[in-house]
Amino acid sequence: MYRAVDEKVNRMKRWLSERQSVKLSHLQNQRENLQQEMESLCEEESTLKASLKEMEAVSFLEGYKDLLCRLESRSHFSTTEPAPPRLLDFLVEEQNVDSLIQINDNLLKEIQKELVKQVQIADPEFNTLKRLYGRTPSLDPNSAHREIKISRDLRTATRTETDNPYPEHPDRFGFWFQVLSSESFSSGRHYWEVDVRSSSLWGIGICLNSMRRKGGGNECRLGENPESWGLQKYENEYSTWHNDQETLLSVPGNPEWFGFLLDCEEGEFTCFGDSRVLHVFRGNFLDPVKPAILVYNVWVLVWVLVGL
Repeated sequence: MYRAVDEKVNRMKRWLSERQSVKLSHLQNQRENLQQEMESLCEEESTLKASLKEMEAVSFLEGYKDLLCRLESRSHFSTTEPAPPRLLDFLVEEQNVDSLIQINDNLLKEIQKELVKQVQIADPEFNTLKRLYGRTPSLDPNSAHREIKISRDLRTATRTETDNPYPEHPDRFGFWFQVLSSESFSSGRHYWEVDVRSSSLWGIGICLNSMRRKGGGNECRLGENPESWGLQKYENEYSTWHNDQETLLSVPGNPEWFGFLLDCEEGEFTCFGDSRVLHVFRGNFLDPVKPAILVYNVWVLVWVLVGL
């Protein structure tokens, strides 16, 4: 579809360029003809002025009458106010091209939205979604709680019972066992997956970088403030959270992985479980947001961002 749009736009550009060349050639011919007319009229004007200066009234009137007849005999001259010639309005043409691009872009968006809705029907469409928007965010050690150990490849977070030797950092969570990704997203579409086979209590979602890190209140916990959106599993129940509002979900079985699609322009954050759409958050995601996790387990837990 993108190639088809590009081809249409290129054809429109070539067509506009050809029309521009034709119009410019036509205008050049008009300019040359008008120049000749101007020269002829200037000669007539000089003759009339000379006759007037010499007070040859009869000669002046005859010359004026002849000049007036010549002017009125030409279709593009008139004694009334002439209408402006219709030229190619390039601004209008550019607006037409922009409209065509917008129509095609809207069509692509509708197709992509329909793709997201239908991914639960067949795996091939879901694989296409991953190929189009797949990401592998890296975990940010500077944001990790001291009891979360980050692997060397920055893709696995393990909950430990002891503090890890992390240096002091203003981005580090001080109470809740949470960690963010290093990457933030504020435009486009982005999809990533989380392997939860080694976990039974967890929260996964996104948050604004401005979400507070210190303290044990709701303002620092994923999903319980206006700056975060999350899916969680707690006591074998699944639910979504935003601004301290819980929505219980019916999730068949126990999915081994969960997928997340962030569409910044559409303002949608879609949660998948084993390729099924579980929930769609809607909000303003044009400000930078980061993938995030919350670890409840007291024992070791592994959280993986799946490479695509």
